[in-house]
Amino acid sequence: MVKNKKGGSKHKKGARKHLNNNNVKRKFRKAVEEGEIYARVLAISGGGHAKILCADKKERTLVIRGKFRGRNKRDNNISVNTMVLVGLRTWEVLNDKKKPKVDLLEVYSTNDKNDLLKLKKLNKKNILNYIC
Repeated sequence: MVKNKKGGSKHKKGARKHLNNNNVKRKFRKAVEEGEIYARVLAISGGGHAKILCADKKERTLVIRGKFRGRNKRDNNISVNTMVLVGLRTWEVLNDKKKPKVDLLEVYSTNDKNDLLKLKKLNKKNILNYIC
């Protein structure tokens, strides 16, 4: 048989079920429940963790859940100074030597920053300027 030296079209890499429809606008998620708080990413630690500065001016460790990693990472890129919505772990036993952990709930794009500025909850406390 002839050896395939050139390769192929690699059309199976972009499987149809994994492609996104960019025409659909995502729903803007707000902090509604108790324990949800806005934050800014300070540094990426690696291994699915990051250091964040929350709206209550405390540094915490962000745990990036599997939903935001791997193949689903395309629209959820987390980098330094990215705004995120996190959920506090009220059930966790805290250690004085370690920072408290929070779970990632939403990643806001740069276009969503204007919608965040309109929120009364953040404007009233003037915290968004501190975070951003």
